[in-house]
Amino acid sequence: MYFRLKKTKSTPVLQLIKAYRDSEGRPRQKIILSLGNAQMREEIWKEVSEAIENHLQGIQTFIQPSEEVSKWSETILKELQKTEKASQGTEKSVAITVNPEAITHSDTTELGPILPVMQAWEELGFPSILHKAGLNPAQIRNAALSIMNRLLDPCSENSILSWVKTTSFSDLFGNPIRQNNKDRFYRITDLLYDCKEEIEEELRKQETSLFNLKKTILLYDLTNTYFEGRCLRNPKAKRGNSKEKRFDAPLLSVGLVLDSEGFVIRHEIFSGNSHDNTTLLPMIHNLKKDEGKPLIVLDSGLSSESNLKELRENGFDYIVVGKRPARIAYEKEFLTLPFKEIEGREGKPPVQVAIKDEEEERIILCYSEAKKEKEKAILSQAESRYLKDLEKLKARLEKGRLKKKSSAQKALGRLLERHPRAARYYEVHLDEETLSLSWDRLDDKYEAALNVTGGYYLRSSRKDFDDQTIWHLYITLTQVEAGFKALKSNLGLRPVFHHREDRCESHIFITILAYRLLHYIEYKLRKQGETRSWITIRRLLRTHAYTTITLPSQNKTMFHMRIPGVPDSEQKRLYDLLGVNYRTLPRRQLRVG
Repeated sequence: MYFRLKKTKSTPVLQLIKAYRDSEGRPRQKIILSLGNAQMREEIWKEVSEAIENHLQGIQTFIQPSEEVSKWSETILKELQKTEKASQGTEKSVAITVNPEAITHSDTTELGPILPVMQAWEELGFPSILHKAGLNPAQIRNAALSIMNRLLDPCSENSILSWVKTTSFSDLFGNPIRQNNKDRFYRITDLLYDCKEEIEEELRKQETSLFNLKKTILLYDLTNTYFEGRCLRNPKAKRGNSKEKRFDAPLLSVGLVLDSEGFVIRHEIFSGNSHDNTTLLPMIHNLKKDEGKPLIVLDSGLSSESNLKELRENGFDYIVVGKRPARIAYEKEFLTLPFKEIEGREGKPPVQVAIKDEEEERIILCYSEAKKEKEKAILSQAESRYLKDLEKLKARLEKGRLKKKSSAQKALGRLLERHPRAARYYEVHLDEETLSLSWDRLDDKYEAALNVTGGYYLRSSRKDFDDQTIWHLYITLTQVEAGFKALKSNLGLRPVFHHREDRCESHIFITILAYRLLHYIEYKLRKQGETRSWITIRRLLRTHAYTTITLPSQNKTMFHMRIPGVPDSEQKRLYDLLGVNYRTLPRRQLRVG
């Protein structure tokens, strides 16, 4: 259906037209309704006609039209009912005798994983938030496809339209997705990033309202993602300490602030060579804009003395894990303080903790027997590899393969660089006259390291918190780790193929918006005792699909029906937990031929 403005001698007349093909396959048009000089804006003609056609065909869409479109479509539908012409927009039910041996199906498209994502999209209020940000319905739909693609099957903007063909979005949206103009997904990501502050603020309000979230505890950590290519057009793309060991590629760093339930509060993008310690202060200045002074939970990479001092000066309390090498300072305490056992994370061994108060901080010493065995094994393997390489270098010197002092020194330097974990516990002697090599283990230092294996310590400015409270608050940092893992592994954050700075940042923003949908789904399930990850849920739902059934009648007429499959019992259970209404999915007769 579509609208057409017919010119007359007096006043132009707005007409609702239905296009169809006659018995010979020729295109024809029929006037469904004449609306006189109705003052409907031409910009919404297409949306109104789509809404009317969806209603007449019994199609329910997940994307709600604007108030203006709803008003006009309701008015026109009432007029159609009055004139008894609504039946012209629907297919009549026909009783047929089917040849069962000739029944076929085609055009099967993925449905199951889309349903919880669209449910989360609606419940988080994305349509109204984006409309408030100035996006029109077509742009909101494109934004939905771009963001949801990150959860369902991450691909480049150029490939989204090809991917859409394999999904049931057209069935759920109520009309086919136009397959032209691939650049629209680049433009929509740019547009969304321009509204970043407003969108993040509104989403936070909606999440807080849905789950009664409190911003009394904030988690902050930093990760990075790498580029494919040189990325010369992005000044933030720098080589640095890659989390994925891609030291050959330029990086971007992403700082993420979450609440204690793992919901995103904000993110910032830094240069790829930014040290963890240098990113906290910009985030703190942003946090100061909010009311209250939440407790900040940090990982060891952010625990520099200057950072902790800045937190104290700005009135923020903190919990942070101490740096690993510094735990040797508490060797005596690990051996003498009374430890008590507390329950670890679900499925993890218990942990023992003890308190030591210092001038400005409370220190919580933590010890895990499982962690001790793991660290001892790592140290033992590192020591074995180190000693093996020392023996090889010694043999090279004895056989005269290294005849120059400078060559021997370089070889030893490279060896020490490769084995920092074990080398610190050995003193190596290179006799520059005879070019001979010997070494001794620093037993006191080695024993001290063994005494603190399995241990780590937490620092907190809150001396009123007991040891169990501080430990459990620190463990909430696993929410950030889970978030980074989801962003990188499941949502396509890495690698980045864009080159412009704005496009790179838009790519990261789209991925974080997708994470908000993912976390919403997992959190809602977790609240009801379902602990499986989104990856597992997505795999379980993939067999639920839309398909076109072709029913050949005995009089050789072919009926083509577009229908959703029936979910199995486990799929129904997941849909019920998420509040997905799978019972009224659109069904329609496509054509008779």
